[in-house]
Amino acid sequence: MGALDASAPCARCGRPLSAPAPASAGPSGGALPRFYVFPTSNAFHASCLCAEVGELAPAVQRRRIGRLVERLVALPEGAVAAPATPDAPAMSVEAVRQQLEEEVAVEDPLEGELVARHITRSFVSAEEQRGVWA
Repeated sequence: MGALDASAPCARCGRPLSAPAPASAGPSGGALPRFYVFPTSNAFHASCLCAEVGELAPAVQRRRIGRLVERLVALPEGAVAAPATPDAPAMSVEAVRQQLEEEVAVEDPLEGELVARHITRSFVSAEEQRGVWA
């Protein structure tokens, strides 16, 4: 894979990676990474990737992603993250980022197992199919 072109579009929103993600993708900034690039050549703004995976992931994982993003957005680069709960230890930004990456960046959400699991869903609902044959 060659050098990343900052004018390459985000696979979710279509904006250049060098431009900010749309507000509809969720929070951005702080210590949240700017973007992720996969070996498939798909690239996402970090907030767009979190939104994409959140749509495909189970609700529990979606909540974990949201909490991690909120923590990173609230922190400046190099800071120490406050504990998620009063009895939990403080974590470095890198540790919180690593947790986020384990949730959203393990595979390309457009070409990985996560999206493949959703292919088993019918493209046409049973009701729509009955209407077509009527």
